Amino acid sequence: MKNSRIGIFGGTFNPIHLGHIHTVSQSAKLLGLEKVALMPANIPPLKEAPTISTKHRVNMLKLVCEEHPCFYLETYELEQGETSYTVKTLQAFKDKQRELDIFFFIGMDSLVNFHLWKNYKKILELANLVVTTRPGYDLSNVQTDLQNELIDAGQFLNDRQSKSCGNIILMPPQSFDIASSTIREMVAKHQDISSLVPECVEQYIKSHNLYR
Repeated sequence: MKNSRIGIFGGTFNPIHLGHIHTVSQSAKLLGLEKVALMPANIPPLKEAPTISTKHRVNMLKLVCEEHPCFYLETYELEQGETSYTVKTLQAFKDKQRELDIFFFIGMDSLVNFHLWKNYKKILELANLVVTTRPGYDLSNVQTDLQNELIDAGQFLNDRQSKSCGNIILMPPQSFDIASSTIREMVAKHQDISSLVPECVEQYIKSHNLYR
């Protein structure tokens, strides 16, 4: 019997934007994942704390999930009320359902810093990493021991002997180059962000006067 497979995409989502949505949804489709959990971090260990309330971040994610059925909201890390360590989250998911193949989505910038994550080697014992890339990405800055686990998406899909965890899967490059920090700065300057976020998120930001 095949293991159940889930995708998890974590982040501060401050705010969620089209770069997140398009790259992850297309990657999930390529890997045959029907659903991906959008999991907002409570307190990110390697980033600044979110500048808006948890309520607003969650509400924007709910709007996106309503428009994109491939996503669903997962509030596990918020419910813990502590610093959000991926290794603890993945272990909790595995403890709940042992026969579970987890595909955890990160960006290339996170892969470069992945060796700084708490118990990063344990994370690879619990999940596959799905790395969303941009044109011209450079693997030379990735930790040497992690380079040995790199596999491109086509190779992973064609290899019937692929491990159920421990792969670092490089997805085809996507041209979206968007940062949440840029969106926040643009809103503060009253600039147009309609090409960077879904309309529902843009309207939510406006109606609640966020990032001003």
